[in-house]
Amino acid sequence: MNRELRRKIVGMVIALTIVAICSTPQFKSVVNFPEEVRLQSGSTADLPLNIPFALYVRSDRHGMVRLNGEPLGDQWRVVNSPIRIESESAGRVNLEFRLFGLIPFKSVVVDIIPTIHVVPGGQSIGVVLQADGVIVVGFAAVEGPDGRVYHPARDRGVRVGDVITHVDGRPVRSQRELSAKIQAAGESGRAVTLTLQRGEQTLQRPVQPRRAKDGRYLLGIFVRDSAAGVGTLTFHERTTGKYVAIGHVISDSETNRPIEVRSGQILSAEVSTVHQGKQGSPGEKVGVVTGNAVVLGNIERNTPFGIVGTLKTELVNPYYESIPVALASEVVEGPAEIITVISGRRMEKFRVEILRVRQQRWPDDKGLVVEIVDERLLRATGGIIQGMSGSPIIQKGRLVGAITHVFVNDPTRGYGVYAEWMLRESGILEELQRRYAEKTEETSFSGYGRRKAS
Repeated sequence: MNRELRRKIVGMVIALTIVAICSTPQFKSVVNFPEEVRLQSGSTADLPLNIPFALYVRSDRHGMVRLNGEPLGDQWRVVNSPIRIESESAGRVNLEFRLFGLIPFKSVVVDIIPTIHVVPGGQSIGVVLQADGVIVVGFAAVEGPDGRVYHPARDRGVRVGDVITHVDGRPVRSQRELSAKIQAAGESGRAVTLTLQRGEQTLQRPVQPRRAKDGRYLLGIFVRDSAAGVGTLTFHERTTGKYVAIGHVISDSETNRPIEVRSGQILSAEVSTVHQGKQGSPGEKVGVVTGNAVVLGNIERNTPFGIVGTLKTELVNPYYESIPVALASEVVEGPAEIITVISGRRMEKFRVEILRVRQQRWPDDKGLVVEIVDERLLRATGGIIQGMSGSPIIQKGRLVGAITHVFVNDPTRGYGVYAEWMLRESGILEELQRRYAEKTEETSFSGYGRRKAS
């Protein structure tokens, strides 16, 4: 056998050996061993490790966690798989694992947060948003007295979706304000300087108003300064008075750009009609805000996971007084329920199935795949419909998430967002952590908020 053939055979054997090792459960468990674990006080987590020998482990803080039932501190301990972590008190602890007490294996950060209880929602709400500026939603030609056609704003680089925040350095907050400033500039024969917000960019564009046949001075744009609709409240937290609703960011219907909120309100609403969802055609709740509607709260932020604000009045759920929020890592596939309104203002529970739980390293509004299995809801709506966004998803007595999107080709199924992400983005979790840290004089928990000096 010549040398070249031997080299090829040895290479193939090595490659096959590597493939065989990589396909073993032991290797997969090592690869999947987490670098970070999030727990609530008093809860447990199992670390996926399947190796035939013991590990040495220690932590940098006493009294935080127990491993396999035994307290863990800064002294090395021998632990065998499977490994179960039990949280004892809120805070952050670092675990260091070594093979044979000599070879560094893994470092695991364990973040333990206090268990948070919220009141689940399900109420239909009217949403009225005032944008922080005026949104350009389209262009229109300006026909001048000379019969010529002009496009003043478009020719100067203004785009659909731009938000006009200032004119000549002064804030503009309504269509009426913008029209008045344009008219005044046109009558004096000068251009206006528009300050535009385009995503993360802030731009300035000088535009000369053009006189139309009817004597008005125009820039040739269509704008909008507010938005309104109907959605579902997800939950509120009693001690802060904060609520979260909708489950996803509210975008302008024409530009599909998120609306930067200047102010807004949520009001009590009722469902007057339901248009059933069908394959290729999403259904919707037709909601109305009647004359006796109550202002439930304000709108402070429009986040990727819903609108956030402060309630003006206490809201009651007929099914649950208060329930804990599950962390994303605690949600499992299987039966669950949602609370929503399909007629009037009556909140009802309906059965659903969580088909898929996505392991997300970064927050996203499509962490869960949910299927409606309740025959009564399917008969009434055909599945998930517009206006149902924000309906709380409850599993084993805990709030796990909220409905966010429907599958257009299968309205019985859709996406949901984890409740943990909603807590995080809303600032409620950070506020509760701050209060807890002040109360216990402990360091604020990592991963969610600012670190407090110790």
